[in-house]
Amino acid sequence: DPNEWTNLASKPEFTGLKQELAATLPKEWHSAQRSPEQVAASLGADGSMNYMLQVGDELGRSVAPQIEGRGIAVDVAFDYVPEIDQDSTLISQGGGNNGWVLHLVAGQPTLTMTNAGKPLAFSLPAPKPGFAMVRLLIAGNGIIYLAVEGQSAIAEQCPFPGGFPQQPEGPLVVGESFGPLNVKNYPNSTPFDGAMHKVMLTVLGQ
Repeated sequence: DPNEWTNLASKPEFTGLKQELAATLPKEWHSAQRSPEQVAASLGADGSMNYMLQVGDELGRSVAPQIEGRGIAVDVAFDYVPEIDQDSTLISQGGGNNGWVLHLVAGQPTLTMTNAGKPLAFSLPAPKPGFAMVRLLIAGNGIIYLAVEGQSAIAEQCPFPGGFPQQPEGPLVVGESFGPLNVKNYPNSTPFDGAMHKVMLTVLGQ
């Protein structure tokens, strides 16, 4: 049925094929999402916490990285396809009232932070198609550094120089749309559908 207009499954000549296909289905189903235990962080000698993440990881607020009063460093390496990825979200933590998100807006790598419901965004020019490494540093000394490795970088003043003023109100999520972004301001926000080669989040030592 090349046009898929007719349901062939009810035809008796396909009974054997249906049984053959049914035998290939798994007997048990498991979650495609890793558990918090599988995303456990490693402790650095300086008191930092290092999370090696992947697309689909989600850590609820109670087990998400504790960033109140601390800074973060994020490295995301991915294959950038402009036609697909230009409005996608790489990683986010929190919600519309309080949180942060590293995402692409019309192709531009963008850090958007919300504090008490007020958004603040920093953007870079769109990377070249192909492999891209985006690096983010929100340091405890009041500096924000955002870069596409080998292409562009900016350093700006952070609105909270002593680290995040409070713990973000929502989960940490990798590769899913929205998070702290609202539909009104970011109607084209989508999950990241391409290949992510590295997602590393470091909560800096105090």
